[in-house]
This record gives sequence, C-alpha cells and structure tokens, in this order.
Amino acid sequence: MNMQQFKQWKWHVAATLGLFLMLPTLLHAQWVFDEDAPTFTSGNLTYAYMSGVAECRGLVEGSTETNVTVPATVTNGGRTYNVVSIGDGAFIRSSVTEAHFLSTDLQIGQLVFSGTIERLYLSATVPPALDYYLAVDPATFTFPLVRVYVPKGSL
Repeated sequence: MNMQQFKQWKWHVAATLGLFLMLPTLLHAQWVFDEDAPTFTSGNLTYAYMSGVAECRGLVEGSTETNVTVPATVTNGGRTYNVVSIGDGAFIRSSVTEAHFLSTDLQIGQLVFSGTIERLYLSATVPPALDYYLAVDPATFTFPLVRVYVPKGSL
C-alpha cells in the first residue's frame, strides 16, 4: 500500500467510525421545546407539550422525591403525549439519586441533574446521546460519576 492509498484508507476508516459513533444521535429526532410552551403537571412531574409530544421539565416545586420515574407517555386533558425529551436542568434543583426514563426514543438535555444523582436507568435499546454535562454539583461545580444502565444488548 502506497502513501496515497494509506491516506484514502485512513480517511474511510475515520469517516466510518465517526458515522458509527454518531448513529444513536442520528436515529433520534431532535425536539426543541420553546421556553414558553404550555405546561401541565402529572403526578409529581411537570411537562411542556407541543404537536402531540411532551418534554419532562422536572419535579413539581416543593417535591422531595429522591427516586423518579419518567413514563414513556403521559396524559393530560384526555390526550396522551409521547415523552420525547428531558429538558435542560429538569432535575437540577432536586435531590434525585435515581432516575428511570421509560421512553424508548428520548432526547436528554444538559445539566439535567444536580450532584446527588447516582444511577440513571434508560429503557431505549439505542440509548440517547448523553452530554458530558449530564449533572453538576452546584456547590462545588464538579461533575459527579453517574452510573447509566441500559437494556442488555443495547448499542
């Protein structure tokens, strides 16, 4: 293999690897919820909604839950919404240590959790892209280690 062939091979490998690493992100729709989107409360969680889908905005004010489950669907006013997003900072002002996200097609925002989060359980067989800044301890501005669990056989 000469130098030109090697450079072409190296580029193809890099491009293929890059596409493979981006595949989970490319397979998911990117939802953008307006800050002023209408909201509702279901159980102990607040949601924003639009076009038949919902974004979890976090716990209702004053809630002291440490274990939270965000369902795959949520109903408001007789209408059922697919939960497709966990909003930026959704649980940043909470003491959640364990979270279960039941949606199989989910987008997760930035700084979703405070420094108390320890375990995150995802139901998606193609896990969503997780931002480096998934959680932050606001007192020390450090990023805690979060154990993320996915179904057996996931990517």
